[in-house]
Amino acid sequence: MKTHSDKHHSHDHRHFNDKIPRALIQSVVITLVFMVVELVGGYFSNSLALISDAAHMLTDVGAMLLSLFVYWLSKRPSTPTLSFGYHRVEI
Repeated sequence: MKTHSDKHHSHDHRHFNDKIPRALIQSVVITLVFMVVELVGGYFSNSLALISDAAHMLTDVGAMLLSLFVYWLSKRPSTPTLSFGYHRVEI
């Protein structure tokens, strides 16, 4: 009888990782659109709450852009001094 440890783990995980940049870019675009709508709506309605939430959304966009940069950096190849490349930069 074979146990779970006897089986080979042979499936590929790249299908998940390939969707990360696309999802982040889509999230950035959607957040920017809502941010502009809130900013314009807040300006015309004199709503400090909407304007401040738009500013908060701008910080969210910055965090997502930082995540995209780190994802890109982590995919760089290894070097003689960095045997695993930049993979740990995500951590």
